[in-house]
Amino acid sequence: MDTDPRHTEPTVAELRQHLATERATTDGLQSSILGAVIDLLDSYRAERGLPALPALPTEVEEEAHRSHTLTENDRSIANNFPPEQRPFIHELLGLRRKREGGEEAIKKTPQAIAAANGAGITAPDIAACLSVTPSHVYTVLRKGRQGAE
Repeated sequence: MDTDPRHTEPTVAELRQHLATERATTDGLQSSILGAVIDLLDSYRAERGLPALPALPTEVEEEAHRSHTLTENDRSIANNFPPEQRPFIHELLGLRRKREGGEEAIKKTPQAIAAANGAGITAPDIAACLSVTPSHVYTVLRKGRQGAE
């Protein structure tokens, strides 16, 4: 543990909050992996008798935020497009969200693989979750180590 008062590394609470924020912007496997890492941090603290960290936003709050955003989008579409065009705008926006989510998932996959591996999840298990080969996972981990050097 670094006891230097100038130490600037994030605290466990800050890391946990960062992971929760990232999780709120993702879905599917990445969200599950981030949730597992958050749970691992919580159990690590509990095993050592440390007090629990502040609660993270609940699923209900996250769903309310998503619902509020969708309502705003629906209002905007209704104000800016005639009824016959609205289904196409909804489809285009849905495709955009999926494309952006896919691009974001591609960017974040190496980091998620490294985090899962750091939490003790084996490369074959990570590969199974991602529906890729263990060889791909090992390659990503190796590239991550080479980039860190």
